[in-house]
Amino acid sequence: MTSSIADLATPAPFADLPFFVKDVQALTSDLVLLDTVPAESLPPDARPGQFFQILLEGGEVYLRRP
Repeated sequence: MTSSIADLATPAPFADLPFFVKDVQALTSDLVLLDTVPAESLPPDARPGQFFQILLEGGEVYLRRP
């Protein structure tokens, strides 16, 4: 299998995947580290280092966050 830079830069299709928060660690007064685990298996095309955006339901923030 061969791949090119264009193949690596192609974004995966958007999908909402549920995750659970396993641990919360306060790093500074305004920075928190969330350790999450997927509620189900990840899609087969998910790759290490891939970018995910988080949507918090019921919160006051409407934009997704990395």
